[in-house]
Amino acid sequence: MTVELIVKKIKQLDGKYRYDELFFAWIHSMAYTLSNQADLTNFDEREKKYLELFKKYGEGTLKVFSECFAELIDLFDENGIDDHLGKMYHLLNAHNSNKGQFFTPYSLSLASAKLAIDKDFLEKTIEKSGKIRIGENACGAGSMILAQLQLMKDLGVNYQKNVEVEACDLDENVLLMCYVQLSLLGVRAKCYVGNALSQEIYDIWKTPMHLIWR
Repeated sequence: MTVELIVKKIKQLDGKYRYDELFFAWIHSMAYTLSNQADLTNFDEREKKYLELFKKYGEGTLKVFSECFAELIDLFDENGIDDHLGKMYHLLNAHNSNKGQFFTPYSLSLASAKLAIDKDFLEKTIEKSGKIRIGENACGAGSMILAQLQLMKDLGVNYQKNVEVEACDLDENVLLMCYVQLSLLGVRAKCYVGNALSQEIYDIWKTPMHLIWR
């Protein structure tokens, strides 16, 4: 399974919609599905929004979305941690129509993480606080967070047990990319749609692992 194969499937969908619109509709469909596994507080609202997607795009498109969702899970299983959705975003040229946004390349995020984190730091933090907290105020698809999780995994840290994440972005579309990827990796995370500078919060997405393991 590759990023390119999933992108190809999205490009083959109904031509009356732009690729970036279809991509973000897929992102939302995955986010609603993941949230509704555990978040009973927001279940009714998010299930309603999922059904609105179904009504707008049709059964055939939602079937392809489900197939791509399964393939994204396989991608994480086969290739490990990476900013898979961020790569798809750029392959679809979504950045050209979505406010000119560009995400940090995963290789650069990983290099940055290696400069800031070492095994001694991780062990001392866990010994002192019992957990490691990661905060990202302009998370995008989550590249910087994912790179830190990858490095921790490589250094022997169980990020599902010892790490908590808080991520924020003003753009709900890209925030949900981060939410989906952290959810699939089993990370305890709260993802905020909001303005980190003004501290205004418009919505909160808690990963299934956060809701299950409080």
